[in-house]
Amino acid sequence: MFRTLLCDERNQFRVVEDHTAISDIVQNKDRHLWLDVEKPSIEDLEMIQEEFNFHPLAIEDAMLSHQRPKVEQYENFYLVVFYSVAVVEPGADGAVAGRRGLRGTRFHRAGGDDVARPNGSQNGKNGIALPRIGSEAAEAQEDIDGDERIVLRELALFMGENFLVTVHNDPIPELDEAAKRWQRNIQIISPSEEATGNVPGTRPLTPEEQGNLQGRSRPNSDMVVLSQGDGAQDTADKPEGASHRETHTNDIGILLYSLLDTIVDNYFPVMDSIVDRSEKLEEQIFERYSQSAIEGIFTLKKDLLALRKVLAPERDVLNVLIRRDLPIFETHTLVYFQDVYDHVVRLTDSIDTYRDLLSSALDSFLSMQSNRLNITVQTLTAFSIILMSVAGVAGWYGMNFRNMPELDSAWGYPGVAILVVVIVALEVVFFKRKGWL
Repeated sequence: MFRTLLCDERNQFRVVEDHTAISDIVQNKDRHLWLDVEKPSIEDLEMIQEEFNFHPLAIEDAMLSHQRPKVEQYENFYLVVFYSVAVVEPGADGAVAGRRGLRGTRFHRAGGDDVARPNGSQNGKNGIALPRIGSEAAEAQEDIDGDERIVLRELALFMGENFLVTVHNDPIPELDEAAKRWQRNIQIISPSEEATGNVPGTRPLTPEEQGNLQGRSRPNSDMVVLSQGDGAQDTADKPEGASHRETHTNDIGILLYSLLDTIVDNYFPVMDSIVDRSEKLEEQIFERYSQSAIEGIFTLKKDLLALRKVLAPERDVLNVLIRRDLPIFETHTLVYFQDVYDHVVRLTDSIDTYRDLLSSALDSFLSMQSNRLNITVQTLTAFSIILMSVAGVAGWYGMNFRNMPELDSAWGYPGVAILVVVIVALEVVFFKRKGWL
């Protein structure tokens, strides 16, 4: 299924209806095209390879799942592999009953296939006018037992001088929000001019589509909002003394930044979920001494390990994108990628911190269990010694000898009983002082 969005030379947004015109559209370097392909068929991949002249190895990487986040340079484009992370309830996105957390520490698509087999249907041939901005795809969910799960959704990005092609097998909600941010970021970085002319194979946005595209984004204290809507203040950090926005040349980096920033911003709710789970585990450990906390700790550590396997390479990807010795984007765009890079570094540090905290919590739990076991052993040892003393006295007078004066004494039995009581009392007082009882 195709979804397209074109920013023409006047910074006006349009929709590509005829995909065969894509190669002609991108010939004009002042136009910037975003083509999103969801659940691509073989024919879809062949079409984009022909229209954009992609390398066969890059197409193969887009078909395969469990790719490591990376950036690869080809002759006329870059291939970037990135991951969207989300917390879903049990039963969503093909989750398997009885499985908790991420599926091992492997990269996986939400559908669960090791290899992304392109869809053989012809739905991709039907051009979709505009990204389904603001819409929510209904997903079937089953009621199963288990905790919420963290799901990774793989996204392959083909980035050229004036185009971005995103390929993915699973729905990625962040793409809708990225489309909104792209338009607002274009307006703040490269203000639009009066719309004139026409682009063959495209059509203008309908009023409904334009309204959806200009919808406000959800507030997020951690994100940098480049745009300013009607009466809204710009929350991005501005240079000191800047009284008005500057006008810069539009480039594809604005779109890539809008997309990556949206994806990374959605990592923070996932981290909040992990923090909540960590606090619950600490409560189980230190307040209720729950044995199930051990399983929860190992499950959460596995989730953190899998997340770090994604975030660490993504940090390297962003490091390549912001390098200044061989710049990929305009200088004014690199500043915004640095902000995304800083967010990824913060997330990576948080993961390392909580992994250490969980390891410390596990060590504390095992130490507490060991101390409780030691106390129990001490108590049992004290009772064993007391009973052994009583058994010693009884065994001494239980010997079958004829010449034992105490056996014939009238005070023999009371004397032995008093002796046993005295020994038990002395031992109880001794173990009490030692703290064993």
